[in-house]
Amino acid sequence: MPRCDIAALGQRSPLCWPIRLCRILASRRRVSALLELSDHELNDIGLSSHDVRLVLKLPLSMDPAESLREIARRRGIDL
Repeated sequence: MPRCDIAALGQRSPLCWPIRLCRILASRRRVSALLELSDHELNDIGLSSHDVRLVLKLPLSMDPAESLREIARRRGIDL
């Protein structure tokens, strides 16, 4: 499937929001699967179960995976 070029269409283009929403929902499913990991395993990647729960409470307009990457990056882990 072709990717929606948000930069070319503009952030608020009506053509991009359904694609972005689908990507965010898929990202939320992948992030929620991280809750199955132990605290030790999450710590290995610079995260905690609290971090995962926190980003899953973000509004649907925000990608939780991007938020987790930023949290881990601030802790010196590159995901």
